[in-house]
Amino acid sequence: MTSLTIFYDGQCPLCTREINALRARDNKAAMTFEDLHQVELAEKYPMIQKDQAFQMIHGLLDGKIIKGIDVNYHAWRLVGKEAWVAPLRWRLTRPLAQLGYRLFARYRHQISSVYSKITGDDCACATIISKPKSKQHSKE
Repeated sequence: MTSLTIFYDGQCPLCTREINALRARDNKAAMTFEDLHQVELAEKYPMIQKDQAFQMIHGLLDGKIIKGIDVNYHAWRLVGKEAWVAPLRWRLTRPLAQLGYRLFARYRHQISSVYSKITGDDCACATIISKPKSKQHSKE
């Protein structure tokens, strides 16, 4: 049986909403969901680069690392919704789907911030957006 572990941002309302939808449909327990914010993640999954996984969704499909729309495709396929995500694999639509996902992933904090204002969900994304991008130096 195929197994998929999905690594997601548990502080992102959009990410959590999709994970909850997948959990609700995962009747065969084919998936495991790992929040990237858990402290022991690097110890449990040393092959997952946390900084990269925060930039683009990562998964382990039968032990092999997959990323981006491939994670979405396999997740929804495992819960019986392959028809929904089949276009992600089509030769003509795949490049557009990949571009769309990369744009979504890049701006998901801003999208989540707007989404949380509309729905009233808590969103740590607003603090992530407002953090300065300068490097912090510790004096030791």
